[in-house]
Amino acid sequence: MELRAASLPAVYDLRAALAAHEQQQVDGGIRRTRHAPKRLGVPWPLGGTLRHMYLAAGAPGVAGAEADGVVISCLPVSSFSHTYAFATSRLHELRQHPLYEVHWVWGGKSLESKRQCMRDAMVFTDPPEYYNPHRVMTFDLEHQEMPPGYNTWPSSRTSEMVDFSLPALSAQLQQAYWALALAMAINRTLVLPKFRCYCAKNWFATSACRINSERDTVFPFPCPLSHVFRAKLLLSGELKVADPRPHPHLGSSPSIQGGPTWRVADVREPSFLSNPRTDESLRFATPSLLRVRNNLGDADDVMSGGSTSSSRTGWSSIDNSLSHSGSDGVSGSGDDVREIVLDRPRTDRELQELLLAPEYDTVRVLHVPRPAAVISGFADALMWQQYDTAVQRVTATWCCHSTREASLHGGSRRERLQPLPPSRQ
Repeated sequence: MELRAASLPAVYDLRAALAAHEQQQVDGGIRRTRHAPKRLGVPWPLGGTLRHMYLAAGAPGVAGAEADGVVISCLPVSSFSHTYAFATSRLHELRQHPLYEVHWVWGGKSLESKRQCMRDAMVFTDPPEYYNPHRVMTFDLEHQEMPPGYNTWPSSRTSEMVDFSLPALSAQLQQAYWALALAMAINRTLVLPKFRCYCAKNWFATSACRINSERDTVFPFPCPLSHVFRAKLLLSGELKVADPRPHPHLGSSPSIQGGPTWRVADVREPSFLSNPRTDESLRFATPSLLRVRNNLGDADDVMSGGSTSSSRTGWSSIDNSLSHSGSDGVSGSGDDVREIVLDRPRTDRELQELLLAPEYDTVRVLHVPRPAAVISGFADALMWQQYDTAVQRVTATWCCHSTREASLHGGSRRERLQPLPPSRQ
């Protein structure tokens, strides 16, 4: 049997290294502080260790060998990745090395967070029903621009990087606050957008917002779910609100813990609508848009400032004709509905009356560019308070400041992200 990896870049052939080492000895040797030729990179003190490894492998032509044709090689670490190197720094792409394996660690401590990282990469297989929720909703995110030169800032500016990154991520969470509330109210599974992260999360201090002082990571990177939410709580249905007056058309919540008296957040990963496992009736569905008309009579679908990142692309097929009457309007009818235009933001109860009507049950994919412009809040103040409490509970905590930096942030090495919009803080 012959074990080879000759097709890999930077393969380190132990047989060639040992031969060069022994040739150096024949030629008179070199001092112990010297190294073998750079193309082999074999430190002199390792010669004995290399020989023992080589003999143990049963290499041909070596006395005592028990097997023929065994070659030991050192493979690039980037070809055998973990979650951080795979999803954050994309080290195998940067080094142009083939990827053979990912060990799903360093992507959150819970089993749920690790599974979600695998779902993001579309390599985890869920039961068939996971890929065919009855109705889904998508939305856009507004992002902040990074400061000039952010990716090149040195480790001495780590605290400044954290001071930018956490508010930037919290601003995205505050947009998701409205999207989750809307999806829960109208009983739709929410396909999360790609949150942008500007600092890695770890269990010890970061350096220049990276782990172990590496400089390969380029910001922003797509956030793993555990950077934004407590994955175990969110995915087990802990973001929920008791509804004392459930809408008659609400039905059961899509969450496994749901029921007719609960509104429960049910989410999918950003890659869900691109996953070949997802039911074709969702993947190829023409999305309907839900918007609010602004004071100029146009649909308020363009966010002010920053760029947008949609969890669903390709809106060229949408009919952009708008209803300019003084009340809510629908462009098209029945199965041909492409756009729903509201004259003003509505409460959760008002949106239920409109969007839980039977004629909208066939709308498989509803895209809401700006949920904050559509839902004004909860009609029931107690439900709204319950929702605020639940959202804060499932929101992630960032870690970690160094001990020195912690002294500048109230003594804590951890910081809780802020999911509540300013009006609710």
